[in-house]
Amino acid sequence: MKRKAALISALMLIITLFAGCGSKANTGAGGNAPAKDGTGADTGANIQGNEPAPSETAAPSEASPYNFALGKYELDENGYPTDFYTYPLPLSTTGEVMTVWTGTWSPEYLPEDGFDGIDYYQELKIKSGINFEWDIVAYANRVENLAVLLASDALDDLSVGIASYYSDSEAKIIDDGYLINICDYFDYTPNYRRLVVEYNDIDLTARVNGGLQGKSAFMPLIEAYPFPNMGVFIRGDWCRSVGIDPNKIITYDDLYAALTAFKTQLDKPMALPLYQSVEPGSGWLFAGFNTNLVVTSSGLPTPKVMPDGSVQFCLTTNDDRDATALLAKWYGENLVDRNFSSFAYATDAYMTNVYNSVFGIFYASASGIKGFQAQVKDPNCDYVALPRIRKTADQKLKFGQKLARATFGSWGISAKCENIPLLITFCDWTYSPEGSFFCSYGCEGTVWNYNENGEIELTDFVLNFEQGAIFATCLYAMDRLSDGGLHDQRRDYCYPQGRELLKITEFWTEPDYKGEYDFPSSVAFTDEQQEELSAVSADLVTYIAENYIPFVTGDRSMSEWDSYIDTINQMGLSDCRRIYQEAYDNFMQYYG
Repeated sequence: MKRKAALISALMLIITLFAGCGSKANTGAGGNAPAKDGTGADTGANIQGNEPAPSETAAPSEASPYNFALGKYELDENGYPTDFYTYPLPLSTTGEVMTVWTGTWSPEYLPEDGFDGIDYYQELKIKSGINFEWDIVAYANRVENLAVLLASDALDDLSVGIASYYSDSEAKIIDDGYLINICDYFDYTPNYRRLVVEYNDIDLTARVNGGLQGKSAFMPLIEAYPFPNMGVFIRGDWCRSVGIDPNKIITYDDLYAALTAFKTQLDKPMALPLYQSVEPGSGWLFAGFNTNLVVTSSGLPTPKVMPDGSVQFCLTTNDDRDATALLAKWYGENLVDRNFSSFAYATDAYMTNVYNSVFGIFYASASGIKGFQAQVKDPNCDYVALPRIRKTADQKLKFGQKLARATFGSWGISAKCENIPLLITFCDWTYSPEGSFFCSYGCEGTVWNYNENGEIELTDFVLNFEQGAIFATCLYAMDRLSDGGLHDQRRDYCYPQGRELLKITEFWTEPDYKGEYDFPSSVAFTDEQQEELSAVSADLVTYIAENYIPFVTGDRSMSEWDSYIDTINQMGLSDCRRIYQEAYDNFMQYYG
């Protein structure tokens, strides 16, 4: 439950930072992305921002009222579809009723008749031929509501975002008879399976194929164009006032010089904010040390794979010692916010420091930064994106920069659904080029239009949505934090200056990244391994959470680092490494 609560908190934090505290999008002059003729990066899938040719509209054959893909496509030598499959629409002419467990980030903006009053959801009914009935549950209540539904064995036919609210394994929810095993219905999912070939991503391959057990309960949201949405910004106006070019801050020495100048020349000490977790996000600040300094009381530190193939944990290696020593030096020189341990996330008190120009560094999304900047009281405020900081300008990062294909959203299909082939066909259509475009962008005229240059541009309705454009697109099109399907996240940058914001995400992307230190996110543990980890790690996690931060604040000398490592090894860290190593080796033997 702790893990799911932390995940839900993370979802709320992410959508807040994306939205720029609910501010409306900046609609000044500038380019738009994507273009009608295709301007996206080559990811293999035919989701390039242009509207695909419409699916053939034809009634199902006389022999069947369904347009299933079963038996209508070819497989390669590895058993994967050789191409994407184009579905004739509607998928069915039977008008069957199917129930959907879902939610919304904007309940106060729903029409009186709920999703039935939104054109996007009406179009889903038309294209699928399914009469969906949506059971909309407030996100704050979904964990409790799901527990009730499971206890009463009353899941809806389709559960949206269920992976974020279910705390046990996918195998368990399948074995308990609640959800189907997606792997048992692969013949109905040519588009979903084709993405394994298109993206050649070890974690996505494992997710789709159900890991080592061949059991997959959730079809995840897959990003067609993954890019790092979150990163570090610096007050460019402060930099220029002290004679520093913010665009030339690349290394830790560069950042140190800027923070020191803020303190000595502008009387802006403690300009570097952190969170209770120390590093606000993995890979944002300390990837140059092949680690992250993320502290959590809900689980072990992030695992990583060392050059010799051994599995270690962040906060415990020599690289972590060096990164911690650097941060402790900065803290001792009053360059780091002294109250960072009081901020679990960007609280109101934290944001007050942002808006009052106490902090010179800020963490946000490219799409949300303009909204935050507009709320800073200093009219000269100008946030400039920093790259991933590194030791030397030519250093190639090897940790924490992987662009995740499978993200938060998910589909889950009830084992009691009366027409599983039809519902999983609908889900597969959302991974097709045509289905992905419609679901990502929603209805033309409501969410977007083509501008005079043939580029997709968000409508004034979306750009002026009171909560912010990100909330509008999640309500009037695919909800990127809940739904499954193939998502094109460039949609949220389709407004004036959008291309400039997309350049920030490119700036944060490590070219030719190989991720030599990255531990695959799809590594799973057996029940026995998980049980042993739970028994061994409970006190260990607490000890690390309580004893690491004192190294940063100087309450514990770096000379005690070896003693800290000896203690956590004796408390069970060595056993945790052994279990992770076994799981990693088994995973790589199968998927490596």
